[in-house]
Order: sequence, then structure tokens, then C-alpha cells
Amino acid sequence: MSVAASGVTRKVSHISCNICDSDVLSQGGYRDIPDCPTCNSTPRTRAVIHVLSIALFGHPIPISQFPERRDLIGIGLSDWGYDKPLAAKLGYRNTFLNRQPRLDITDPPGDLDGTLDFLISSDVLEHVPPPVQKAFDASYRLLKPGGVLVLTVPYVATGKSREHFPDLGQWKILDFFDTPILVNHTDGGWEVFDNLSFHRDLDGSGSLEMRILSHAAILEHLRVAGFHDVTNYTDFQWNQQDSFPFLARKTG
Repeated sequence: MSVAASGVTRKVSHISCNICDSDVLSQGGYRDIPDCPTCNSTPRTRAVIHVLSIALFGHPIPISQFPERRDLIGIGLSDWGYDKPLAAKLGYRNTFLNRQPRLDITDPPGDLDGTLDFLISSDVLEHVPPPVQKAFDASYRLLKPGGVLVLTVPYVATGKSREHFPDLGQWKILDFFDTPILVNHTDGGWEVFDNLSFHRDLDGSGSLEMRILSHAAILEHLRVAGFHDVTNYTDFQWNQQDSFPFLARKTG
């Protein structure tokens, strides 16, 4: 079935939400617009579970069909929507960048190295301070041999990455006449940035966008970190023709 709106024809299909098993009327919308009437999931969050289930169990299945495997140890970075269902099935816990339980993916504690069967980083790495390679390197270190990184991050299909604040030193976001600005101090002096971009979550919180990555740069960051078995899953129906999830496996 298809519908036409404003001269654009969209394919409409009924799908089963792999997070809560509800029926979803999918219109091929944007990856971050909630469309599940029950759990408020988005195409992106369902894509994460789709890729994770393939990585762990060999084929796409909903969380309700995951076997109870407390021996499969994983961490989520600021997950939402599927965090509680995953914790009910696997040895999984959720963490956050800016609040408790906190995990700084650019500098995680060393006792976590080599302990994870899976790590979920969904739209997080555009927010960590530069250099972003530290987050890719740490993700690799946290995984056991054979462990997997499920990664989503907004990216552009062509061109180069763009760092908004490449020389961050001591910095702070200030309110300047009801407008947020970033003030940065480096060895070269002071910098002030306005027109900041914040990505809003469903709970109303927002995280500062530090960069826009390119597809080629993501693959290179993964390679430098040590990942060589990488798949970019591009068979999801959303309006953006980019920002599809990656699955990277730590070999050895």
C-alpha cells in the first residue's frame, strides 16, 4: 500500500515492533520519529535490536523471543526504549554520558576491558569531546574477542567529517541573553561559539552536537581501533539515505 502526500508517494506497511511486539503502521518516516503506539519506539531503536539479534543469535528476532542469557554481558550508552526489555533477557545494563550510572566511553575504567559480549552505541559518538577516535578505541578494548559493537551515529554519505570544536580545552556552555554559547580556552587564547546544535531526547534532555561524521570516516575510525569485520546495514526504510547502523565484530 502507498499513500501520496504533498506530491510524495510513501510506502506504508504494517510491521511488528521488535521491542514490544505491537503492530506498527510504518510510513518510511524519519529514523528518530516515534511511531510505535505502545512503546514509542522509532525506526532507529528497532534497527538497533534488529542488528543486535543478528549479531547474537544469527537472525532477526524480537526481544520477546530472545533466550534468557545472563551470560551474554553487554552495556548500552544512553539507551532508551529497549533498555528494560534487554535487561530482562541478557546480562545487560544501561549507562549515560552525563548522569548516573555514568560511563565515559572516551575513558572507561580499565577493569571493564575485555569483559563485554556486546556494546550498543546509538547516536552517542557525535556528542563526545574530540578526538572521537578515543571512543572508537575504547569500544574495541571493552569487547571480548568475538564481541560486537552495534553502532548508529548520524553521518553524511559523502565528503569529510566536520568537527565543530576541534581544539577543545577548558570549555563551558553559558547562557548569554537566553542564547547558549560555548566558551573555550586553549593555549592560543579564548574562543566563543554560538549557533549550537543540541539533539533532544524524548525525556526533553539535550546533548551538544560536537561533530558530523562521514561514512568513510566511521569506517576508518573502526579500522584504526582494530575492527576489521564491519557491516553497514542499509536495508531500513526511512527518509534519510544515510545514518544506517553498523555492526563491528572484534576478531581474534
